[in-house]
Amino acid sequence: EGKIIINIDSIKEPDFLRIISKLALKWTGRIWNITSSSSKIGNTLEEQEIINHKKKIEEIKKDPEIKKILELFPGSSIHSIEEMNLKNDKKNESEIQKTIKGEK
Repeated sequence: EGKIIINIDSIKEPDFLRIISKLALKWTGRIWNITSSSSKIGNTLEEQEIINHKKKIEEIKKDPEIKKILELFPGSSIHSIEEMNLKNDKKNESEIQKTIKGEK
């Protein structure tokens, strides 16, 4: 929390860390400890995002209702997750139930 480590081996801009520090402050409203490293150990933000996404999918698969849906459609899988508008949840839930029951 509050710390960013950046591998800047391929970055030619001499003031890169200072620029990133200012931008991080502007974007988040807080001061960040930004340091450079030549280490290639650790995950990139993109890699960490993928790991977190996979963990969320595994959690969702444990839900009894989701298990039922996946069983009803053999070979189906969860590949993405989206937030739904709470106002439309009841309508969407009703449509999903109709689809599962084979109603139109």
